[in-house]
Amino acid sequence: MALSAFQATMKDLLANGKYSDMVISSQGRDFAVHRAVVCSQSTFFDAAMKGGFKEGATSRIELLEDDPEIIERVLNFCYLQDESMYPGGYIVDFSDLETLIRTQLAVWVAADKFHIPALQKLARSRLLVYLRNYEARDIEDLVGVLRNIRRSILPQDDGFLECITGIILFRTRIFLNTDTGVEFLNEEPELAVTALRVVVEERDRLAPGNVNLKRRVVKEPEH
Repeated sequence: MALSAFQATMKDLLANGKYSDMVISSQGRDFAVHRAVVCSQSTFFDAAMKGGFKEGATSRIELLEDDPEIIERVLNFCYLQDESMYPGGYIVDFSDLETLIRTQLAVWVAADKFHIPALQKLARSRLLVYLRNYEARDIEDLVGVLRNIRRSILPQDDGFLECITGIILFRTRIFLNTDTGVEFLNEEPELAVTALRVVVEERDRLAPGNVNLKRRVVKEPEH
């Protein structure tokens, strides 16, 4: 997909650092960026640069624990409004959904940390798409992915609760017949109860003569 003229200009600014006025460093990798672009979208970076901290005086922010690849994605979003758009274009390998899920989850966590709501929304929507299309090699891989998501995403996010519940329902026998699956359900009683409720509702819906999913009230004959 070709870049628009504006995106091409922004891509060049990020790539060559021309007119940059701050540096974001991640594990030894420096990104020369522009305050007007980055700080206007991230309250985290905005506060660091204007709050009387060392970062504001030196125009340099050190991110010692953050993955440079994820920081690059965050900055790509700030400049291009798409974290997956690298200088060479789009890089999305749908043949490896497990890697896509882990990467997109890391982007979501970074967007949450740096307070970039628009990126968090984009990462969430992509993560849900990847999850719904994910077919794990085995139950250990699947549970590992679901655990990472549950530890990172806010528990009250209904979209993820619904998505994970759907995964459990689609693979109910695997979850119930393996130690790893049962262990995960014991860790997540809310998900297990939600899945059970869906099963019961679906059974009632399909029950003969139970069109309205409601029990008929039979009045006692009057004497």
